[in-house]
Amino acid sequence: MSTRRVLLFFVCIGVLCCTALINPANVLADEQGLEAIVEILEQKGLLSADEARAVRNKISSHQQAAQALEQTEPDAGPASSPVAGFPPCFEDGQGDFSLCFSGLVQADYRAFAYDLQPSGYTQEPGKNRFDIRRAQIGLYGDATRFFSYRFLFEFQGAGSRRLLDAYAQANIHPAFNLRIGQFKEPFGLEASSSDSNLFFAEKSMNAHLGPGRDVGLMAHGAFFGKRLHYAIGVFNGDGEDDTVGGNVDEPEITARITAMPFAKSSLKAVENLHLGASGSWIPADANNVRVNVSTAGLTPFFTVLTRAKFNIIRGCDSAWRVGAEAFWSYGPLAVYGEYARKTYTDVKTSASLFDIELTGGFAAATYMLTGEQQTVKNNTIAAVTPLRPLGQGGWGALGIGVRHDRFVTGKNVYDVLILAGDSVREAKAWTFAVNWYPTKNTRLLLDLTQTSFDRPLMIFRDPLVGASFYSKDETVLSSRFQLGF
Repeated sequence: MSTRRVLLFFVCIGVLCCTALINPANVLADEQGLEAIVEILEQKGLLSADEARAVRNKISSHQQAAQALEQTEPDAGPASSPVAGFPPCFEDGQGDFSLCFSGLVQADYRAFAYDLQPSGYTQEPGKNRFDIRRAQIGLYGDATRFFSYRFLFEFQGAGSRRLLDAYAQANIHPAFNLRIGQFKEPFGLEASSSDSNLFFAEKSMNAHLGPGRDVGLMAHGAFFGKRLHYAIGVFNGDGEDDTVGGNVDEPEITARITAMPFAKSSLKAVENLHLGASGSWIPADANNVRVNVSTAGLTPFFTVLTRAKFNIIRGCDSAWRVGAEAFWSYGPLAVYGEYARKTYTDVKTSASLFDIELTGGFAAATYMLTGEQQTVKNNTIAAVTPLRPLGQGGWGALGIGVRHDRFVTGKNVYDVLILAGDSVREAKAWTFAVNWYPTKNTRLLLDLTQTSFDRPLMIFRDPLVGASFYSKDETVLSSRFQLGF
């Protein structure tokens, strides 16, 4: 054998050995390619028939070794390994347990403008400031194939609640699942959606009429290819677990039903039409009558507390809510709104017996200038995902929106319960917002809201001069940087 032929022979064998060392299974995949190389070398006269036969024997022996290794190597899977993607998740390798992380930070700056009365006073209320609106971290995942869990912690500030969500869920069937623990009661689209996915800086005034989070048991599920969803639960009726509730030992019943009748249909114009209704009822007493409504600048304008004559209430028979919701989107345009009514029946004072009636509603329209579609997913407003994120051939997603909302109470509530100036009977607000989503996990928001009151609201009190100052409107410019995963 010539020196050239010997060199080519060992090159072929070397390539074969290296391939087998890197991944023995590759030998099986490259069998035809190696055979073709040997055949070409033999046709060119660079390998004799004996030399070619020797190379083929080497290939065959490595094939057999690779097959034996592939058959005998255990397929145990990772004991505990991260799953590709973001947010980070960890699994046990068998699909029985997973642990995932979520997080949200919203850093705001708010600037206010008022038409203060009495006029001529130069001192500002001192409300312009930076704020950590939300700082949350969550844990969620599966305990087995049939059970899942979620914990959500809030680190907003010293006065904030630490534990928002803490529940376990039995995933029995798509049409029937059970959830127990502390979580949002099923009421309304805006309240049920994640704060990180809402287009505007704050929820509407209407959202303050909902029940919020509570401890209880809820059944929920979907029918007809997830076109119809329901949720119904029983709750303590006094809010988060550490809230001091009333004296009535009866649960609150809350239910919500939603439908996307044309989902996955050929009717693209109405494919993303979402409709829903909610309701709740609870036997109540005086301690259950709690109302606190604020503006987009987080200024309370309707508060029923002890200082607002609340001490004269002797009892209450029941409390109930009703709500309606609608969402429609086509391409980059979305139009949606809600209505809610909350009533406390047979409220007793030392001299009166009457009902407390509170109503609210909003209508909003948003448009994504960069073409992204907005939709409802799993009965909540879905996050906007940029078509061309920053750093990946684009500048992210850009959208604009407008909202009008209104809150009003019955006249008897204002006459009997509310101190003039501390609360107002009616408020209306217009909001204009611009959102820029550089990436899927980041957002910059500018939100301008003007709220008008039916009568002057006390904005601040100056102890140095002993005077209170009022305004019939509030204008607030909110800017926000959001990071979430």
